[in-house]
Amino acid sequence: MPNKISFSSFGHKNILSTQRNTLEFTRESGLSSEGDCIIGVRSDFSLEKIRKFLSSINPKSEIVITIRARGISEKVSAIPNFNFSSDSEIVVRKTGFLSERTLGIWADKSSKELSRTLVSEMRSPNCRIKVTIEEGPISKKEKIIKIPF
Repeated sequence: MPNKISFSSFGHKNILSTQRNTLEFTRESGLSSEGDCIIGVRSDFSLEKIRKFLSSINPKSEIVITIRARGISEKVSAIPNFNFSSDSEIVVRKTGFLSERTLGIWADKSSKELSRTLVSEMRSPNCRIKVTIEEGPISKKEKIIKIPF
């Protein structure tokens, strides 16, 4: 059985998905028009489950994040941050910037690069978004992750 975890998130009328370096899921229910990287609100992820998942995967593997909404799905690959420790937000970055909120770096997509059809669906507050994070292939990218905060 593949090593993976899932959580739910919801759409919001202010989802823009125009940030060129990041994408984010938040537990918050509100979203201002300045949150251009946020693609899901009211997320129900568990920090404990994410930490357990990270500790169980091959440290050389990438993570693959599948985002599904109303029959449309998109995958994003990234290098995992084994020091992830946020219980309120998950950020995936195209850059190598690390913080406690960063789950993945050197991602192959940002919020701006997601399918506009998917983003359009995610603008509905009633849209349930299913997010699955699973262990991906061994990364060909150089690892520079074990940096304490």
